[in-house]
Amino acid sequence: MKQKIPIDELSVGMYIDGVQEDWIKTPFLFHHFSVRNLKQISQLKELGLKYVYIDTEKFGDFREIADIPPEFEAKPEDACTQPSLYTKEELTKYYHNINLFTQIDRNTLIKGSFVDFSLYLKKNLGVVLLQKYENTDIEITDSIVSAEGDIVIEKASNRKYKNYLNDLFRVKSLQEPERFKHLKQIIVRENSKILVQELLDEPRSGEKLKECRGAVEEIVDIIEKNGLVISDLLTINKYDYYTYTHSVNVCVLTVGLALSLKMFPENEIPSIGIGALLHDIGKSLIPVEILNKPSMLTESEFTVMKQHVLMAQKILSGQKILLREIYHPVMEHHEKLSGKGYPRGLADGQIHPVGRLVSLIDTYDALTTARPYKKAFSPFEALSIIRKQLDDFDNLYYINLVKILGSIAD
Repeated sequence: MKQKIPIDELSVGMYIDGVQEDWIKTPFLFHHFSVRNLKQISQLKELGLKYVYIDTEKFGDFREIADIPPEFEAKPEDACTQPSLYTKEELTKYYHNINLFTQIDRNTLIKGSFVDFSLYLKKNLGVVLLQKYENTDIEITDSIVSAEGDIVIEKASNRKYKNYLNDLFRVKSLQEPERFKHLKQIIVRENSKILVQELLDEPRSGEKLKECRGAVEEIVDIIEKNGLVISDLLTINKYDYYTYTHSVNVCVLTVGLALSLKMFPENEIPSIGIGALLHDIGKSLIPVEILNKPSMLTESEFTVMKQHVLMAQKILSGQKILLREIYHPVMEHHEKLSGKGYPRGLADGQIHPVGRLVSLIDTYDALTTARPYKKAFSPFEALSIIRKQLDDFDNLYYINLVKILGSIAD
């Protein structure tokens, strides 16, 4: 479908289907093409274009969506020669801040409630104070809830945030049970995010790994009781990517998809979910400068990034409390049915059914998550992109994923 958008909304991967200005003066040879790098967007802006037409049904070829920013790569040399979007000082501060804050769901900040911790805003590379806690509880107002950017708190305030959520649920579920009937799901999701964040800080913590089973069992129970409606368990990342929110999203979507397929024994679902929750634990050992780089990775950086799968195997291999089933999501979530994945280049029947599940879900969630250099694709756009690449994914799984996503607004 042809759609007119402002030039500022153009992102890598979109398919340009014309502009109103005279194409003779542009540096591009064709009237229709996929935007493959940031340089092309800059050139269009330099021409003074105010808006372009895109075809929402057409997208470029994704090499490795979950790990390479941006998703589309033009030529390898572009990744090495493209000028940095940010100064060295900005990047240094950004990488430092990443480990100091926790992203929270603004929907948990109910107008009229009070919190005893400071609130911050994070957008792109910046973190600014939204409301400082100074020994007096902060009242949640419209201006706080409507602030643009990801709302984050200091990681040291995680426990206070969890206490706030539990107190909120006890009060609101009694006062307004119908309005807050979904609050429990949100609390389970937020607690799971914090658990994964803590686990990424201490990836070999046996205690945290034990807690994963309880968290996943709660997720499974909620999804079963709600008829596979999963929207309240998902975090929609409009501004940036966080490994811990991505991990919980992948777990929720994997459990939902596994239940919808009705091809896995019921007692295996929690183990499938744990594997999905832990699928990116190896990223805890990837340098933050690569893991959270706010621009395209170079070929050498991508080589390092791919090591997170093997690193995960090393982290988990000594944990006797984990069942063997959890290793399929961890080791195979970047394998493709076409044989073009990694680390082993498995193809079709060589990939375990659970590995196929998480490979599809991992790609979908990466597409629908924003980064500092790109906006998130809508669920419809993400599914359209994956549909173009069904040689890499299981067609039956894809069809069922479309069905369970019906509860999520596009």
